[in-house]
Amino acid sequence: GFYCVIDLTHPFATKITPTISKVCKELDQPFIRYERPVGKTLNAFLIKNFSDLGNYNLKNKSILFALGARYLQKALIPAEELGANVYARILANPESIRKTLSSSIHKRNIAVLNPSASSNGEIEKALIRKWSIDGVVCRQSGGRTEHLWQMVCSSMEIDLFLLERPAKHSQINSIDNYEELIKSLQSISME
Repeated sequence: GFYCVIDLTHPFATKITPTISKVCKELDQPFIRYERPVGKTLNAFLIKNFSDLGNYNLKNKSILFALGARYLQKALIPAEELGANVYARILANPESIRKTLSSSIHKRNIAVLNPSASSNGEIEKALIRKWSIDGVVCRQSGGRTEHLWQMVCSSMEIDLFLLERPAKHSQINSIDNYEELIKSLQSISME
């Protein structure tokens, strides 16, 4: 066995955590779920699901979706029904490209790229200028990408819509800071 299993999966990877937790419980394996802290949602509209976009006037607005190919088609439907011009920024991997090309979005409205960890938002700003984007939809991941979009949208004075992070698993305790993670690991070593 392991000293401890620490689950660091993405907050939107909702199937992995319950599975790992269940297996660890069955094996009497120490398990800790670490979640990225939820930061302040400055200058952003928090939406629970994509149909919430209907609460905003998106008619003839250019909306950039930067939330992953898995969610793209589900997100496009309400936006297109509202009369928005839709665009997507997707990651450069075969699965993302395949899913995006099979969605309803026009091929000329897709940007395929892998932003670097040192990205300062210049590529994102260039896309916004090129397509005259009025708003961006991304996930409330608590990660670097969310922070990047908050900075870009704020500096360019455009709307940011954050898809609210899924609720925490009720049967799984989560930690969202490193100090608590260290304490939890120390408490396991004392058992």
